[in-house]
Amino acid sequence: MLAAKKDKVVKILKKAIELYTPVALLFLLLSQLPSSPNNPFLGPFKEVALPFLSWFAFWTAPVFLLAWLALLVLDRTEGYTFLIELPTLLSPVVWLTVLAQATGETLNRLRFWRNLPTPRTYRPQGAYRLPFQGFWLVANGGPDPETSHSWGILGQRYAYDFVIKDSQGKTYRTHGRRPEDYYAFGAPLLAPADGVVVRVQNRHRDCPWPGFLDPFAWSILGNYVLIRHGEREYSLLAHLKRGSVRVKPGQWVRA
Repeated sequence: MLAAKKDKVVKILKKAIELYTPVALLFLLLSQLPSSPNNPFLGPFKEVALPFLSWFAFWTAPVFLLAWLALLVLDRTEGYTFLIELPTLLSPVVWLTVLAQATGETLNRLRFWRNLPTPRTYRPQGAYRLPFQGFWLVANGGPDPETSHSWGILGQRYAYDFVIKDSQGKTYRTHGRRPEDYYAFGAPLLAPADGVVVRVQNRHRDCPWPGFLDPFAWSILGNYVLIRHGEREYSLLAHLKRGSVRVKPGQWVRA
């Protein structure tokens, strides 16, 4: 019971810190916008916003520090992990991705409104299978808010993270410090259904630090294969080993 409560608190602290960082940076950028008497927006904006931005920075910086210290006390690994991931949160690629996702989210929600597809209401146009052979573990993902990969993000709502574990419950050999140590790295992937390959990325570098986000990544997908299976029905296989993709755009594939 205590362990479950601790995990919940750690998750809340991490989420609070992750949300604070981009918001604080956005406010910082806004505060640096040049004001001009000829600009009907920026002049009044800065007059109203600057006091608020100063207040926000003054009161939330200690909260941010206390949240990180609490995270460090409760789970030292998570605290250090956040510091290592901080450069990634500052990456322009991450910011552009967040902007693109926010734009896509808005358009999809306006398009479907309250009629968003669900596992109960949507009927796939073809038969699907798992994109691998053998026994893999669902490390993250599910069809409802409690188990979903990222329920609040429509593009990732029904995403799944799969890993391979051995009899000891480990996902890697030796120390797991290299991508090659992991059982899933380089394992064959299969098309989940018949379709046409739409887009491929095969040159993104493999992250040299397993378990951490790569601050030098220029795509959150890494290497991937996008397959069109029907009218507005696609599958995406992402985070693939560099140079491992064997299909090309326009190629027909079978499940």
